[in-house]
Amino acid sequence: MIAAVVFITCGIAFIRLTQENRRPNPFVEKIRAWWTLLGVGFVLLALSFPVYLLLDSARGLWRTQLLSGVGAGLVLTGLSGLASYAFGRQAAKIALFLTLGGLVAFFGAASAIQKGAFHRWIWERHRATMREILQVAPSVKPDTIVVLTNVPKDNDPFGHNMWLDIAVRLAYPDIPVAGIYFYADGTPSPGNNLEAGGDSWKWDGTGFPPVVRATSLADTVVVDYEPSGQGKLDATLPPFLCKTLCATELYRPGSIITGPISPIAKRRYRLN
Repeated sequence: MIAAVVFITCGIAFIRLTQENRRPNPFVEKIRAWWTLLGVGFVLLALSFPVYLLLDSARGLWRTQLLSGVGAGLVLTGLSGLASYAFGRQAAKIALFLTLGGLVAFFGAASAIQKGAFHRWIWERHRATMREILQVAPSVKPDTIVVLTNVPKDNDPFGHNMWLDIAVRLAYPDIPVAGIYFYADGTPSPGNNLEAGGDSWKWDGTGFPPVVRATSLADTVVVDYEPSGQGKLDATLPPFLCKTLCATELYRPGSIITGPISPIAKRRYRLN
C-alpha cells in the first residue's frame, strides 16, 4: 500500500514536471527525471535490506515489508515512467503510466483488504471468547486470576497466552487482573507463566509479564469454555491447575465476582 501511494504521488509530480518544461532536448534529457527517480528508488531499496538481517522476523516479513515500501514505490514509478516513453504521443504515455499505476494500486489495496479481513477474523474469535467470560464474570475484584479451561487445542482462538492476558485487561479496565488458559486435555497454553501451588499464584518469571504476579489462590475465577458461546463458571478448582498440592478449599468465585460489566468493556467487545 505504501508503494502504491508513493507511486501515484511521484507519478503525478513527474508528469507535471515534464509537461511544464517542454523544450527540444535529446531523448536521454527527456527521461532524465525518470532515471533519477529510478536510481534513488534503487538506493533506498538496497539500504532497506541490511535492516532485515537484524530482525528475527525477517523470514515472515511481519511488518518488516514497510521498510522497503518507499524504495519499492520509487522504483515502480521510475520503471513505469520509462515504459511510458514507448509511445510518442503524450496522451498515450499518460494512459500507459496510469494503467501501470492502477495495477500497483489494485494489488496493494487487495493485499491490504485481505490482511485486514484476516485480522478481523482473529478479533471476532477473541471477542466471542471474551463475551463468554464477561457473561460469567461481569466484573471482578482487584488481583484476580481469570482462568479459561476446556479450550480446543485444534481451534485455539488465541494461539498464545499473552493474547488472552491482554484481552482480560481490556475486559476489566482499571482493575489489575491476569488471564491464563488451558486446553481441553488439561495442558497449559503456550506462554502460560502463572503457577498455582499451596495457597497462592506466582509468576514464574518467564514470557510476557502479567500485571498480577502474585496473589492468593482465593482470587481465582475459572470459566469453562464452550464452543456454543455460553461459558460456565466452574464450581471447583480443576486439579490440573496445580503442579503441587493446592488449598482448593480457598476457591470461592462467588466472593470474587462483582458487577455489572464496565461500559468501556461493553463498547470494546460490542456487548448488548
